[in-house]
Amino acid sequence: MLTVDGASRRFANGTTALSDVSLRIGGNEVVALLGPSGCGKSTLLRLIAGLDQPDGGGVRWDAGAAPSVGYVFQDATLLPWATAADNVWLPLRLRGV
Repeated sequence: MLTVDGASRRFANGTTALSDVSLRIGGNEVVALLGPSGCGKSTLLRLIAGLDQPDGGGVRWDAGAAPSVGYVFQDATLLPWATAADNVWLPLRLRGV
Protein backbone atom coordinates (compact mmCIF):
# COMPACT_ATOMS: atom_id res chain seq x y z
CA MET A 1 0.00 0.00 0.00
CA LEU A 2 1.12 3.51 -0.78
CA THR A 3 0.29 6.23 1.73
CA VAL A 4 0.64 9.94 1.07
CA ASP A 5 0.09 11.75 4.35
CA GLY A 6 -0.35 15.52 4.36
CA ALA A 7 2.18 16.06 1.56
CA SER A 8 2.99 19.63 0.66
CA ARG A 9 5.38 21.01 -1.94
CA ARG A 10 6.34 24.62 -2.53
CA PHE A 11 8.79 25.66 -5.23
CA ALA A 12 11.65 28.15 -4.85
CA ASN A 13 9.63 30.83 -6.65
CA GLY A 14 6.94 30.60 -3.95
CA THR A 15 4.41 28.61 -5.97
CA THR A 16 2.53 26.08 -3.85
CA ALA A 17 2.07 22.95 -5.96
CA LEU A 18 0.59 20.72 -3.24
CA SER A 19 -0.93 21.55 0.12
CA ASP A 20 -1.81 18.85 2.67
CA VAL A 21 -2.54 16.06 0.15
CA SER A 22 -3.42 12.68 1.65
CA LEU A 23 -4.36 9.42 -0.05
CA ARG A 24 -3.97 5.66 0.24
CA ILE A 25 -3.63 3.33 -2.71
CA GLY A 26 -3.94 -0.42 -2.19
CA GLY A 27 -1.78 -2.98 -3.95
CA ASN A 28 -4.39 -3.95 -6.54
CA GLU A 29 -5.90 -0.53 -7.13
CA VAL A 30 -5.59 1.45 -10.34
CA VAL A 31 -5.74 5.21 -9.85
CA ALA A 32 -5.95 8.10 -12.32
CA LEU A 33 -5.00 11.66 -11.41
CA LEU A 34 -7.18 14.14 -13.24
CA GLY A 35 -7.19 17.90 -13.14
CA PRO A 36 -6.36 21.07 -15.01
CA SER A 37 -2.86 22.07 -16.02
CA GLY A 38 -0.81 23.29 -13.08
CA CYS A 39 -2.89 21.70 -10.32
CA GLY A 40 -0.05 19.49 -8.99
CA LYS A 41 -0.59 16.12 -10.70
CA SER A 42 2.99 15.82 -11.96
CA THR A 43 4.37 17.08 -8.66
CA LEU A 44 2.45 14.40 -6.77
CA LEU A 45 3.70 11.73 -9.18
CA ARG A 46 7.29 12.94 -8.71
CA LEU A 47 6.89 12.64 -4.93
CA ILE A 48 5.43 9.13 -5.24
CA ALA A 49 8.24 8.06 -7.60
CA GLY A 50 10.86 9.45 -5.21
CA LEU A 51 12.13 11.97 -7.76
CA ASP A 52 11.35 14.85 -5.40
CA GLN A 53 10.80 15.25 -1.65
CA PRO A 54 7.80 16.90 0.03
CA ASP A 55 8.32 20.05 2.07
CA GLY A 56 5.77 18.75 4.57
CA GLY A 57 4.09 15.44 5.23
CA GLY A 58 5.37 12.26 3.69
CA VAL A 59 5.13 9.45 1.17
CA ARG A 60 5.40 5.90 2.46
CA TRP A 61 5.32 2.43 0.91
CA ASP A 62 4.20 -0.25 3.35
CA ALA A 63 6.58 -3.12 4.10
CA GLY A 64 6.46 -5.72 1.37
CA ALA A 65 5.16 -3.27 -1.21
CA ALA A 66 7.29 -3.03 -4.33
CA PRO A 67 8.88 0.44 -4.27
CA SER A 68 9.91 0.03 -7.92
CA VAL A 69 7.97 2.74 -9.70
CA GLY A 70 7.81 3.34 -13.43
CA TYR A 71 7.47 6.95 -14.47
CA VAL A 72 6.94 8.48 -17.91
CA PHE A 73 7.82 12.17 -18.08
CA GLN A 74 5.30 14.45 -19.76
CA ASP A 75 8.08 16.32 -21.56
CA ALA A 76 10.74 14.76 -23.76
CA THR A 77 13.69 13.69 -21.65
CA LEU A 78 15.91 12.09 -24.26
CA LEU A 79 19.56 13.01 -24.38
CA PRO A 80 19.82 14.70 -27.80
CA TRP A 81 23.51 13.83 -28.22
CA ALA A 82 22.95 10.11 -27.52
CA THR A 83 21.70 7.44 -29.90
CA ALA A 84 18.21 5.98 -29.48
CA ALA A 85 19.76 2.78 -28.09
CA ASP A 86 21.88 4.75 -25.59
CA ASN A 87 18.75 6.59 -24.40
CA VAL A 88 16.97 3.26 -23.88
CA TRP A 89 19.89 1.61 -22.07
CA LEU A 90 20.80 4.54 -19.78
CA PRO A 91 18.20 3.83 -17.04
CA LEU A 92 19.18 0.16 -17.05
CA ARG A 93 22.88 1.01 -16.70
CA LEU A 94 22.09 3.39 -13.84
CA ARG A 95 20.32 0.52 -12.04
CA GLY A 96 23.21 -1.85 -12.66
CA VAL A 97 21.30 -4.10 -15.06
